[in-house]
Amino acid sequence: MLTSVLIQAPSRRGYAWVNVKSSPLLSPDDRSEMLRALQWGRLDELPTEPRFVRQNKGRKFGDLLWTTGPTKIASDRFVSVLEESRATGYSTFPVEIENPPGIVLPRYHGLVVFGRPGDDCFSIMPGEQHWKFGIIGALLRDLRAAGVDDFEIMEDSSAAGALSR
Repeated sequence: MLTSVLIQAPSRRGYAWVNVKSSPLLSPDDRSEMLRALQWGRLDELPTEPRFVRQNKGRKFGDLLWTTGPTKIASDRFVSVLEESRATGYSTFPVEIENPPGIVLPRYHGLVVFGRPGDDCFSIMPGEQHWKFGIIGALLRDLRAAGVDDFEIMEDSSAAGALSR
């Protein structure tokens, strides 16, 4: 029986990647500080409101969005399953996704995974953020049962197949 899996945003061709939109007035040091605060959801430390824009030509927006860094963005339906399942080890924060520039897509949240093994959501690098994170098998089943499956599972396909039965 599968106890946990690592997941990440889809990075396949056709999927949208987003990156933080920042003011050209920010120095490289200020931008680094902004990205560090953003990955932990510490909005009070941000010099500007968190806003992301599509970075590539991908048109499909998944349940997790690739941000080219450790900041994670999750769909409303992904977060709803976490909440309904009373999952532990995560928090969310508001973000805006522009696509095209100037038009805000609804239904996305910043996602911080801080849990340790034993929590429902857990960081693969305790004390740090990473684009991959772990979830327990029961949470993966809950996500799939709700039709939330637009993300990549980083484990062998036989274990993934056993969960879907």
